[in-house]
Amino acid sequence: MKLKIRFLTHVFLLLVGFLVSCGPQAAKWPDSADITIPIPSVGEGTVCGQMDTGELVIAANDLPRGSKYGDDPYPNFRLLFLSPDGKMNEFSRPPEELVAQPVVAEGHWVVWTIADRMYALNRKSGKREEIPARLGLMTNLSLSEGKAVWREDEGAHSGHLKMWDLERNQILELQNIPEPTSDSHTLAVYRKGKLFTCTSSTLVLLDLETGKLLKAFDWKNETWPGTTDFGPWRLYLADHHVAWIELGKLVHQNKGGTDMCSRLVVVDLKTGEKEIFGQGGKEQPEGGNAIIAALTDQFVAWLGWPKDVFSPDPTKAIIYVHYFKNKKTIPLEGTPGGASPKLLDEETIAWLTLPPAFSENPQSEDSVALRIVRPMEIMTP
Repeated sequence: MKLKIRFLTHVFLLLVGFLVSCGPQAAKWPDSADITIPIPSVGEGTVCGQMDTGELVIAANDLPRGSKYGDDPYPNFRLLFLSPDGKMNEFSRPPEELVAQPVVAEGHWVVWTIADRMYALNRKSGKREEIPARLGLMTNLSLSEGKAVWREDEGAHSGHLKMWDLERNQILELQNIPEPTSDSHTLAVYRKGKLFTCTSSTLVLLDLETGKLLKAFDWKNETWPGTTDFGPWRLYLADHHVAWIELGKLVHQNKGGTDMCSRLVVVDLKTGEKEIFGQGGKEQPEGGNAIIAALTDQFVAWLGWPKDVFSPDPTKAIIYVHYFKNKKTIPLEGTPGGASPKLLDEETIAWLTLPPAFSENPQSEDSVALRIVRPMEIMTP
């Protein structure tokens, strides 16, 4: 009897293993530290994230023939899903006059905004729904664990943070957010139950379940002398690091000028150590004028410009990576395009590059290339 039970148990386990192996599997990208993949028929775009199917979500903004970069930064918006096997599916192509704002992706969800409306797509079911929201120009969209967080526009100088549970299709009240969270300072990033947000003078890290204040930073008095009243531009959150981008005026470097500059500030939550990158200005260092970044607990990557390059031309920009452990910063050469580095997982970043002459004379046949990098695997000794 025991032998029969043992035999049936083995058969059952083998059957389960067979069914699992035959079931749907997430496709995987090539196991390489640095790969570049051409993407035909896409004139410009941004990597927005990776689905649990392995697909990369790309917000494509194709420039029409004869136009110049900057004339219309969001023409012909399309939402694309690119598989590792090269297959690309197009999901949405709204009217061209509508402007695409943030697009975020995680798990089987994609959330995006167009004009003053917000939408969510369940990639697993294919169902698309509109999220009831009132959006302003300073919409800051974040997505984690099936919950979307954004700034609800409540008038010219007011707005508060909202959270939407995508699985339950309902609003969640945020009761532990300090006031005021209004005007252009209502920025936030949500991750694993923690919220990193900005008030009119302070950056705060909160545990949403307990309401406990974990960290606070006075961005006006403790960060960058000359920081504009506009406040931080973007916020980033990892398990043990926070980061933000500041806009300011480097009067001492600009000799009284009013050139706008930006820099990236990263704080280690364990040690309290603060590191600053991309400090721009007329005496711009390597990697200056950081504008968009990707943060993990191992490294931070940002979009910047080489030393003494003061051109808004995105094809002259470079992705820089700084390693927290050995304090080294490396530029990823050969990455023209200016598209922001997007975090796919804790070890991988990706972005789209543009042809070198794209900003001067874009052609309808111009195509971007997808670059996927695992910085920890290319770290120099």
